[in-house]
Amino acid sequence: MSRHIKEPEYNYDSQFESNFVSSEGCLSKNTIFCFKHIDKDYDADKLCNKKTENNLKKAFIKKIQQISKIEIALVQSNDRTGFGYELLNTNQLKKDIPNSVTQDIEKVHVFRFGGKGRIVGYYNENIFHILFIDPHLELYNHGS
Repeated sequence: MSRHIKEPEYNYDSQFESNFVSSEGCLSKNTIFCFKHIDKDYDADKLCNKKTENNLKKAFIKKIQQISKIEIALVQSNDRTGFGYELLNTNQLKKDIPNSVTQDIEKVHVFRFGGKGRIVGYYNENIFHILFIDPHLELYNHGS
């Protein structure tokens, strides 16, 4: 199993580790969103600045709420303009993925919100790690 997250160095014993449920034992088949590895230039501050309209902020919250309520299989089979996503090669991004993520990620998942906003990240099992919130379509070339 590829983790895609650089593991922090901890000094702990195996008893500590056994207190956690493994991801294989997770009962949820729905997406869980993680903001831990988000890039500082594309985080909530980017979404909540004066340049971003209030309806786009609401659309972001609504999108992650909707996706988290449906099973991943439905997300995967849905169109990118609905609840689905599109895959994008990381070399198409204008910014490198955060250093806290291993460099073996070659593609990212892109969810659309509010017409012109994008949520960019990747799945590790049912956890979607948000790397970038792009409310102004600045992170990659969208064509003409």
